[in-house]
Amino acid sequence: MRALQRLGSTSFAAALLPVLLAVGCTEPGGGRGLSANTTGGKGDNLGDSGGGEDVPLSDHRGAVGSCEAVAEHLREHLGGGRTDALVDLERDRNDCLVSANDLATERVSQILGEAMDPYAGEITRGWKSHRTAATGACNVLVEAHPDATGDGLAAVAAACIAGVEHDFADILDAYVDFGVAPFPIPGARDRYTACYDDYDAALEAAAGETDEVVANEALAGCIANVHDGVVGELAARVAASFGKDAAATETAIRDALSAFSDAREKICVIATRSGPGRGTTAMDLHTAECLVDSAIQGGALLDLAAPGVLPGEGSSSGSDGGESSGDAGSSSSDGGGDSSTSF
Repeated sequence: MRALQRLGSTSFAAALLPVLLAVGCTEPGGGRGLSANTTGGKGDNLGDSGGGEDVPLSDHRGAVGSCEAVAEHLREHLGGGRTDALVDLERDRNDCLVSANDLATERVSQILGEAMDPYAGEITRGWKSHRTAATGACNVLVEAHPDATGDGLAAVAAACIAGVEHDFADILDAYVDFGVAPFPIPGARDRYTACYDDYDAALEAAAGETDEVVANEALAGCIANVHDGVVGELAARVAASFGKDAAATETAIRDALSAFSDAREKICVIATRSGPGRGTTAMDLHTAECLVDSAIQGGALLDLAAPGVLPGEGSSSGSDGGESSGDAGSSSSDGGGDSSTSF
């Protein structure tokens, strides 16, 4: 009999209860919030919300933070060699995050329904498409992980899928109007220096909001191009580990990442159409900022699935809900613990 049986939903739920009681109304782990007049993510965030004081949480943010706190608590008591337990932990963590993000559809549906927004009927489909694309991206990327041919592969894959679900939660908290100040997603200026240099120049020359939209869209595109530049190396790693055709593998990786990007873009559109700037000229800018955040979260995904493929420090979970700055690994600096796991 194994020394540690499956950490199933029962044990996860049992661990969750005392954490829920302790969470209260402030962010687990010393949550950083934005001021009430800040709206969503921007490509120039330096990772500082400008105060660091605790702020009220939405129900969604509290639920996500509780999922992360429980996972971190359980992870601390597992040895690195207990792969089966790590797989179960990450799967249960993902289930918890999925439930939290599904509950957020009530708020999004309310806002879009009241506005008779055409995207009101796309919410469930958008959530499902995002998860399908995320699973597909993780499944192809993890084969490039150093543990791809060992026992750790399943744990890496499970952590990747749960990490992307947490990144999804960060996007919702940064852009959907939950009735509280939005939370920032860490950005990554130090990682994408050239991209930000161009972005800064574009903002300096900007004559208005339309130019700011273009600058953010260009920043998102530049970051995506950086990621695109390492796909060949990823394919070579997979080919070396599994004897697969490198060209066919590269095509599969590009297709999976493209599908994920498309799915995340739709999430950004839905989130910003249900955000504080809905119905205003600022909505297009918020959508462009969300694309920056999403692009940087793509770097976090690469860090988790294929560590070392990108240069520099990663970003813990995207680009910062109000201004991008960074840290990678698929979990933001809030929410009760880092979502990345070592194997």
